[in-house]
Amino acid sequence: MNMKDIIKRNRELQASLNTHNEKVYENMVVYIRLNSLSERATEETLLEILEHLVIGQQNGKMAEEIFGSDLKAYCDDVLVNLPKETKALQL
Repeated sequence: MNMKDIIKRNRELQASLNTHNEKVYENMVVYIRLNSLSERATEETLLEILEHLVIGQQNGKMAEEIFGSDLKAYCDDVLVNLPKETKALQL
């Protein structure tokens, strides 16, 4: 999946979120994007998070029930596991 497809899929899934979960997800997106170095890995990971959130929501769960009550800590764990891009990879 290329970046354009990832972004398109993200928009489609995000439209299915309820108001609360959408706000939580948007906050997670901002935090992760601002603190990440790898654009592609970030977008792929955000799509995975969104997919989990949509599935959880379909089962009647809210974001905190899926990711835990400390969303910052969850996002920090995500960031630790994202690869760090080098200049050579960014070309």
